[in-house]
Formats: sequence, structure tokens, C-alpha cells
Amino acid sequence: MAAARYNYNMKRIIALLVIVVLVVAGWSGAWIFAAGYIKGQVRNLAEADGINNPKVTCGGLAVEGFPFRFDLECTNATISEGDQSLNVAEIAATVLVYRPTHLLVFLKSPAHFEDAFTGTQRDLGWSLFEASVRLSGWSLARASLHVEKPRLSDTLAGDVTLATASLFEAHLVDDPEKRDSANHLQALAAYERLDALEIPGMSVTGGAMSLTGGMTGLPDDVRKWAEPGILRAIQQAGGKLTVSSLAYKDSRASLDASGEAEIDANGRANGRATIASRGLVDRFGTFVEEPVRTAIFGNPGADGAYTQTLDIRAGVVFAGLVPVAVIPPLF
Repeated sequence: MAAARYNYNMKRIIALLVIVVLVVAGWSGAWIFAAGYIKGQVRNLAEADGINNPKVTCGGLAVEGFPFRFDLECTNATISEGDQSLNVAEIAATVLVYRPTHLLVFLKSPAHFEDAFTGTQRDLGWSLFEASVRLSGWSLARASLHVEKPRLSDTLAGDVTLATASLFEAHLVDDPEKRDSANHLQALAAYERLDALEIPGMSVTGGAMSLTGGMTGLPDDVRKWAEPGILRAIQQAGGKLTVSSLAYKDSRASLDASGEAEIDANGRANGRATIASRGLVDRFGTFVEEPVRTAIFGNPGADGAYTQTLDIRAGVVFAGLVPVAVIPPLF
């Protein structure tokens, strides 16, 4: 009797071990397959012509994180298109197996930009650069960018600081109150912030910028955003870009602006923007000649503040009745 019970228990243990081995083997195989697929997709980016589509190459490429993560590391990453190229020391992306709709991206400083045609060379450095994208199904729930201590410099001859800041962050967030579920359209709210901006060449110190706005008429499936006819689809859906508030202030100047724009059936932009500023005309006076300067900033009031309203009609930007710029058709 005892021997029979012993044999029965051993069979159960062996069966359990077999199941565990099969599950582990299956999970491992699936992870290895998925890691290989991710590697293959990244390598495919290097097959682009670099003219019509950006070419992306990695000096080193690895996918790690077994068993519960996929950690992609692309070192010495180069993105090139035409005469322009961008090199980043390292791009790392992480996604959890049990949360595949949430992607985290980290970049290692610096990023080096070159334009072979103009000879321009720029470096962008930072202490922390992270981005995240979170989906709800195939609909964008949130996209965020957070950069600490960014520094832009000209490296053509030495290393000349062009601009620094303590923080830059930007967010796109799903706006459920403006969602059109019946037509599979979503709206996004936008928020941006820039702190402690310094531009030595223009005597800018203590600059701070904030922006709030949004976009309507977007397909609620992010896979459609890369389709060739996306702008026409947004236009047909009545999509609109809105800047509720753009505010900038530093030790010598300030700017407040708002506006909205949309596209007509011919791909032409239409909209209106209002601008109020102080100190910017003095700062940009040597860079922007008349009558363009007045067309952009307007005329000063009794308090010294400049105000202007710009109307965009069928792709033509008007300051009052005077056309000052033309926006090419968007499709």
C-alpha cells in the first residue's frame, strides 16, 4: 500500500516537472524568437537608402533582459538622411513582457549633428534623457520626453556654447472629453516646459517657457499616423491644432501668444495667432529688418508692449491686410 502511494506521488512529481520544463522551454523559445525579431527590425532600418527614408545603423546591437523584459541597446547609433547625419552615443529601449504597450527609451549623451552641405556641426549634451510611450490598445495614452541640463554647442571650430537650460519636458496626453469614438478619432492635449534658458550670444538669461495646447481629429490607431494620407485624413475629420497659451519670459523680454490652425481641402493652412511681447524687438532688431519686424511683432502701445494678430488664409500669412509669408500646401 505504501509502495503504491509512493509510486503515485513520484508520478505526480515527474508530471509536474515535465510541465514546468515544457513551460520554461516554451517561454524561453518565445522570448528568443521575439528578441531575434526585434533585432531584425532594427537591422532592417540600415537597409534604407538614406535619401527618401532615414538610414539607421548601430555600431553595436544587443537585446537582453530575459525572461521578463526586452532591453534593446544600440551603441554608436547613426541616423542619416541626405547630407545630414545624427550620431548618438547609445540608445536604450525597455519594454516589459507583461506590459508590452509601455515603452521606455533612454539616450546616452552626447548627440552629434553634421550637415555636409553647409558644414554645420552641433553637439547636444544632457545629464538625463528619457522618453516614454504608453498605448491603450492601439490608441496613444501618453508620450513624454524629459531632458535634464541640455546643452547645445557649436563644434565646427572648438566647442562654443550656444544654449543651455536646466530642464526641458514635453507631454502628449489623451484627451477623452474630445474623443470621437463613433468615428474612431482621438484628441491629444500637449504640455511643454523649458526652465533656466541661457543663450550667451543673445544675452538671454533666466529664460522660462511654457506651452499648453492640443490636437483633434487624429485616428485612434497610432499605426495609421505613418500612412501617406494622414494629413488629408485629419483634414477630412475636421482636425484642428490649438495653442491655448505660449508664454516666455527672461530677464529682459517676454512673449505671450495663442492661436489655432487647420487644413482646408486643398491642403492649405488656415488659422489665426495673437502675439503680445516686450523686449523682443530690441533683442531681434539687428536680425529682423523692417517691414518684416513690424509684421511679426506689430506696433508698440502706450505701455511699450507690442501686439500683433496674424491671420492665415489659404496658406498665406497676413499681418492686417499685408501678406508676409506663404505656407506651402501640406498635401
